[in-house]
Amino acid sequence: MLDSMRTHSRNWLIYLMFGAIILVFAINFGPGFDQMSQSGCSRGSVTAATVNGETISRRLYSMQWRNFVQLSRLKRAQQTYLYKDRVLDQLVQLYLLAQQGSRYGVLVPDEEVEDTIIKDTSFQREGIFDQQVYKNVTAFYRLTPSEYAGFIKTTLQADKVRKLINNGLSISDAEVKQAFYSKYDKTSFRYVLLDASKLLYPGTISDKEADAYAAKNAKKLKKYYDSNLDKFSQEKQVRASHILLKLPPKASAQKEAEVRKKMEGILAKARKNPASFADLAKKHSEGPSKKDGGDLNYFTFKRMVKPFSQAAFALKKVNDISGIVKTAFGLHIIKLTGLKPEKRETLSEQPVKRRIARLLLKEEKSLDELKKAANFILEQVKKGKSLKKALALAKTKFVAEVAVPVPAKKSKKPAARKAAKPTSRKAAAKKPAPRKGAKKPAARVAAKKPTSRKVAAKKPASRPTVVVKKVKKAWLSSLKVKTTPMFPKDVELIPGLKDRGEKIYPVIRAAFQLSKKSKLPAKPVVVDQKVYVMQFKKRTSSKSLKKRYDKEKTSYRDRLLNTRQLEFVDTWTKYLKSKASIYKNDKMLKAKFQQ
Repeated sequence: MLDSMRTHSRNWLIYLMFGAIILVFAINFGPGFDQMSQSGCSRGSVTAATVNGETISRRLYSMQWRNFVQLSRLKRAQQTYLYKDRVLDQLVQLYLLAQQGSRYGVLVPDEEVEDTIIKDTSFQREGIFDQQVYKNVTAFYRLTPSEYAGFIKTTLQADKVRKLINNGLSISDAEVKQAFYSKYDKTSFRYVLLDASKLLYPGTISDKEADAYAAKNAKKLKKYYDSNLDKFSQEKQVRASHILLKLPPKASAQKEAEVRKKMEGILAKARKNPASFADLAKKHSEGPSKKDGGDLNYFTFKRMVKPFSQAAFALKKVNDISGIVKTAFGLHIIKLTGLKPEKRETLSEQPVKRRIARLLLKEEKSLDELKKAANFILEQVKKGKSLKKALALAKTKFVAEVAVPVPAKKSKKPAARKAAKPTSRKAAAKKPAPRKGAKKPAARVAAKKPTSRKVAAKKPASRPTVVVKKVKKAWLSSLKVKTTPMFPKDVELIPGLKDRGEKIYPVIRAAFQLSKKSKLPAKPVVVDQKVYVMQFKKRTSSKSLKKRYDKEKTSYRDRLLNTRQLEFVDTWTKYLKSKASIYKNDKMLKAKFQQ
């Protein structure tokens, strides 16, 4: 094959100009570019990968990697393992397709390989193939001419297989139109979103209701429990008191020695009499817990700074006192005052069942109430009110009665009126005034009866009673009317709404059923715990869309067909990979990134 190629080369004079090519390659790909050579990988195995026993050499991989970096303009910091593995994976796919070509009789004659190399402008000078340029360029990649020709043959064979696959694919006019309209036909709508997982109905649920729900919905309770195990787990906690002597982070050694000496004296007193720790903290500590005798209450390991937690959690028994602990705040001594071991609540516990049942039942009740509110809003809009006005009416209409404990007011007893005795005219007449100096007759004093102890004992003051009063509470006050931006039908999510995929498709379908003539859906759209009240806002003009389709139909068909072909080949090569025996030199790919 090389003899045939020599007939296409020119005389030796053109070799004088080949130095320019070598200079360009030296600048772009010279020493220091080849990451594998730098990492010393080139001294090891010459294999980059094997595909069903067929070897992909490291030299061939190096050539592809250099070309990829140059075309992609990757900076050295961007040349990560991910990109290196992607280039190797493309070579693996190439060999898989070529092997399928050999299996099904798709052959590439030597003449076709020669013709491809001869027409490659990389090996030409002034438009004519040059044998020496060919040898020098392949030598630069550390490939022999025959190795490079073998790679070209593999590439041509894989391309033929792709073409055979793609020739069997087609796309109809209806498919092109549907895909085009799904991409460029856009709409937007106003909406009110009522989410039962966030807008929980504030009404109370009794233990009896929760227990009845738990008995009927054991599977629902288990599903919630298994999905939220972290909510039923309690980390190990300790309760501790501490004494802090502040020390600046950049304190001198002399200053630290002074503070440490003082703390050693306090520590000696605390260990001699652990019961005095709180008094010592009130006297000496410089932290905010000083007034509480240094008490920090219960805390988990992650709540405090690491050195403090390590010392606190290392204490084994209540009343144990640590040594001096240094943190960014200063020097501490710590006393253990309580322990709570790690614990996980189980679904067999009645309080756990009741808690989950109460939550799920509340969500279901909330959803029922929100559906009623959504239907009310929709009906008001159908009657001619704006969505904003309809929502405002719903906020006043849908209120919940909440039981609120209120201290009972002390009732004041009205003073008893004295009964008026009937009087005769004679009795009504004025009595003569008593004479001056006349003494009033002494009134008889009734003898005091001896009081028993029971009677003499004072009654305890009665505590003010608390009554439960039902208060109406507006629970839809946070809802607002929002508007989506324009979006096409083939989206995974609607901008502004967090859900995607199956959780948003019903909303997308409903949105594209709305129009200027039919601005409202028949009923609110319900997806899981969310209820949408929707109203048409705007849509792409059908005339402008048709005009654009007629103009771009042919080019869009080509793009769509090309995408489908690539997807089909990619799916097929993934299948081939799953059945093939493939080895990748992972050490070679990672060598540069091992720091």
